[in-house]
Amino acid sequence: DLRPSMGYLFAPAPDTWYAFQVTSAHRMGGLLWFAGTAAHDDTLDKNAYLLGVATREEEVFVGGGTPILEPATWDAHSQNAPTVIATAEGYTMWFHGRSSDDVLPVVGRAFSVDGITWTADPDNPVYSPSSGGRAAHPTVVDDGDGRIEMWTLGEEGIEYALSSDGGASFTPFCDNPVLRLCKTPEVTWNGERYLATYACGEDLDYRIHWAESFDGLRWVNADGPILTANGESWQSQSVANGQVHWNEGVIEMTYVGVEETGAEPRN
Repeated sequence: DLRPSMGYLFAPAPDTWYAFQVTSAHRMGGLLWFAGTAAHDDTLDKNAYLLGVATREEEVFVGGGTPILEPATWDAHSQNAPTVIATAEGYTMWFHGRSSDDVLPVVGRAFSVDGITWTADPDNPVYSPSSGGRAAHPTVVDDGDGRIEMWTLGEEGIEYALSSDGGASFTPFCDNPVLRLCKTPEVTWNGERYLATYACGEDLDYRIHWAESFDGLRWVNADGPILTANGESWQSQSVANGQVHWNEGVIEMTYVGVEETGAEPRN
């Protein structure tokens, strides 16, 4: 049961490197990978995120310890939006990074045996659009045949790219974007069709929407949002980053909620 009594699974913790925000997360079993920052005022850069991992204890996730990846030159400014798949060797993660505040994000990759200790791909970044635009918030599907499909947030919407070498490099679709006017894509495959959540809104007032596709390229949107902010204190302003989980016929979703503009996002 992943319905904790306080409503959220994981939140910023005082006196930690993620004390101000937990802005994105990816959950798999008893592990939750997240991006966070301690920046909270004008003297610190609020976009300077790092990646961490928390472990489940009873009904919540705890920990965070130290950041799991040492920034390199290409992601020296920030790391964000982790997405993870299980492999025969352990886990592979893709995430976006930025070398400075005025540089658009591109996608890197990292590896882990246990999901806790990570090693960055020495050939990072593994994907940057040929157009020179941004590739933010990656989400991936492994087709089980050595190909990795990836959707990222581009300049005009959600873009698609395909890898035939296990995610070491990607080729963008020729007719991107495949979904417009949205943010924070999260895509999953249920064996029959692709299901995507994404956020729409302005000024942190986001709502989670839903779309489905049989090929990952042509999408049909559901009418209206599937999840909106409500009166509960930790998600009264905004909801986004909806990651879908299939659990014995029940669809669960992990998402980020914000109490009010400028407050700490929680999962």
